Amino acid sequence: MMSQQSYERAKAIHAGEIKRLYLAGHHHKHGQAVALEFVDAAPVRFYGDVSRARRIVERFNRRFG
Repeated sequence: MMSQQSYERAKAIHAGEIKRLYLAGHHHKHGQAVALEFVDAAPVRFYGDVSRARRIVERFNRRFG
């Protein structure tokens, strides 16, 4: 079951309010932080592999951006 916050993010993405993802930084335990642009929420997801995080960001931005 989707949490309310996840549902709101998905709804905003499909409505076109959120256009892009970006690499928000790095956490020493979790890895690269990927976040939604124009949202003051916590990072969406962490990835240990930098190249995988960049591929995901690029693919999302091509698809929805």
